[in-house]
Amino acid sequence: MMPLSNDIEVPLLEALIEIGGEGTPRAVCPLVTKRFPKLTESELAETYKRGESKLIGRIHVSRFTLTQKGEIDNSRYGIWAITEKGRKRVRVRSLDALKIKKGDTVVIENINNIVDAIIENRELIQEHAKHPKIFFAEDDKKT
Repeated sequence: MMPLSNDIEVPLLEALIEIGGEGTPRAVCPLVTKRFPKLTESELAETYKRGESKLIGRIHVSRFTLTQKGEIDNSRYGIWAITEKGRKRVRVRSLDALKIKKGDTVVIENINNIVDAIIENRELIQEHAKHPKIFFAEDDKKT
């Protein structure tokens, strides 16, 4: 069965992450299509009267909706880029997919806090990875 536009939203965001955060529709649409392996050849071949693929049309509608939600930035012509809000939606969905027991809610909140802290401090972490001695110079003096 052909996915509805709202069912395409998260797979579209995931496809953008897969290709580095941004891409052209021509690069993104095939990646989104691959996320629906149960689609039959006849479903993939369905077109509107003008010849446009129905699935591609729904992907474009999903992109428009995600733009309205602030999860995709399309300020550059022909480029779809995931926003931080879009990345957060994918992270939350990934955590939700982890079949966690009710008693483990605190663990999920802690994981979300850790992920958010990593994102907020991404530049510092990257700098540390390049120059670890700068960050541990005080420790070296003690030994």
